[in-house]
Formats: sequence, C-alpha cells, structure tokens
Amino acid sequence: MAKKVSQIKHIENILANKFKDAAQCKLIEDKRNDVANPFYMERTIVAEHDVEYILYRFNPDEEEIFPFFNDATDLKKICDYILFAERGRSLYVLLIEMKLGMGSVHKQLDASELFIKYILDSAERIGSKIEDYHIRKVRICERKSKGKRTTKPKDLEYGLDSFLEYNTIRDFRIKELLM
Repeated sequence: MAKKVSQIKHIENILANKFKDAAQCKLIEDKRNDVANPFYMERTIVAEHDVEYILYRFNPDEEEIFPFFNDATDLKKICDYILFAERGRSLYVLLIEMKLGMGSVHKQLDASELFIKYILDSAERIGSKIEDYHIRKVRICERKSKGKRTTKPKDLEYGLDSFLEYNTIRDFRIKELLM
C-alpha cells in the first residue's frame, strides 16, 4: 500500500517557497522603525513530536502578494503569519496576527481566511484535495501579554468565527491550539 502524502506537502506544492518564513521556529513582529508606535515582539514556536508544521509569512509592505489587485483600501490585507500544522489526519491552519495594542485584526484575519479557502480549492482543482481541515484565527497582543508567562489550556477557547486571543509572553504552543 502506498504511503499517503502529507497534507503539508500539498500546501508546499502550491505556495511559493519565497513566502516560507526563514526562521520556522519563531513568530516575530519587528516595528522598531515605526515612528508612531515602535515595538518588537517575539514568540518561540513550540511543537510536539506528533505535530508537523510549516510557517509562511506574507508581508504586503515588502512583496507584491496580490499583483492582480488595485491599491484599493484594505484589499491587500493579510495576516502576519499562516501556520499549517498537521496532526493525525487533520490539517490545521492558524491565521496569526501580532499587534502591539488592542486594534482590530478582523479584516486581516477574514481576508486571510478567504485566501486559505482559495488555496484549499486550488489544491482540490489539481488533485490534492485536503478534506479534514480547520481554520483558526489567532491574535497575539503584546500589551495584553505583559506579565503573562503562560496560557493555560482552559484559557484557550475559540470564540465566534474561530477567533482566539493568545496572550503569552514567551511561547506559541501549537498543540494547545489544535482543538
């Protein structure tokens, strides 16, 4: 019997390598050159041995992500990171937005969800259908994280629209988010 191809491999066959995050082990938001609100935020990614993942970073300020769109307001919004995690037979897509304050992240996360659905539909179109997937929207707020060393599993409850506030000062624990 042939070994099943991992769902992450299907994603890697679709998304360009230039968008893979070089570090793969950290989430970083570096806005130290921002005149209005300079800040730096970093979270170490912690994954268990039974979780395979790949991290993508899309930065519309540096690269032309959606070259077919005009520069209309909010049209090219996308979240900071998209993390694909595979555990068992399920693929989890974590849409991650990092913010200094409590500003809204919903436009970026909602736009990213549409982008992911397009990727999953494209996978099916080329014969790499991904059937068991879960999309989760995650905001990490630096100001809310101050002083919090960990987030306990009981604090990790997705609200409406699969949205979660993940407020820790150090780690980004993938397994805890795969619910």
